[in-house]
Amino acid sequence: MRISTKQQFDLYLSHIQAAHSRYVAAQEQVLSGKKFSLASESPSNAHFVLSAGAIKARTQQLDKNLRSAKDYLGNTESVLSELNTMVNRAYGLSVNGANSSYDQASRDSMAQEVGEIQRRLVSLANTQGANGQFIFAGQKTDVKPFTESPPSVTFNGDTNPISVEVRPNETMRVNLQGADTFFSQMYDSLEALKNDLLSGDLSQISNSDIQAMQGQLRLIGSTRADVGTKLQTVSVLADQNQKRIDDLTLQVSDVQDVDLTEAITRMQTAETAYTAALQVTTVGQKLSLMDFMR
Repeated sequence: MRISTKQQFDLYLSHIQAAHSRYVAAQEQVLSGKKFSLASESPSNAHFVLSAGAIKARTQQLDKNLRSAKDYLGNTESVLSELNTMVNRAYGLSVNGANSSYDQASRDSMAQEVGEIQRRLVSLANTQGANGQFIFAGQKTDVKPFTESPPSVTFNGDTNPISVEVRPNETMRVNLQGADTFFSQMYDSLEALKNDLLSGDLSQISNSDIQAMQGQLRLIGSTRADVGTKLQTVSVLADQNQKRIDDLTLQVSDVQDVDLTEAITRMQTAETAYTAALQVTTVGQKLSLMDFMR
């Protein structure tokens, strides 16, 4: 059967185009590091990558929420820890102040120290988080929540909750509930102790102030326990989320990412085949009709 020059050219062109397509595809894999760039190239794998990506994005958002929760709870725990030390000191001062062996000058000095504790208390009540938010101001996070106006403090925030989603469809309150009364009552108890020390009222110190300081210590302790439980939960969930993110990343990589060494080898092989197709065409086009008739 006679082969026309056009048929021969079309055959050569077909081989060149096929080799070129394989070379471009292999080159694209090396450059992108991906096994496919279009969903049509691998529909099932593309669907998996999209689904896994959506799950990963959702998990990353939950992880971001947990970091926000940790900021609130971690700062709250730090404040409570310092408050515990401060109120313990105030309790010690109340015990000493009730002791008749101390003179009034000593009680005046104790009262001055209690005043310093009050000022530090207000400073702690106005603690700010990582983003500059006032963590005890409720939802009015840009408002300094407490203003000292002796003999009391003024609360400028609100009592609304700051809640974050820590699991799908599960939220956790991360700001201190009742922060307004928590700090103001503590300040008032210290104010009473300070005044009783200044007036030398040993009976009031013994019968009221000591018990008030003990009550504040119990309140701090129970609040710390609640915050500590939440912090532990946040830590566990954060670890679980990170593991899930890592697993999803690995699974997507297995489906989508190429082995670079293998991809380079395939590209070199495809390049060689493409070059060979060009060379065959070049040689073939030099043949004349007489060459075919020999």
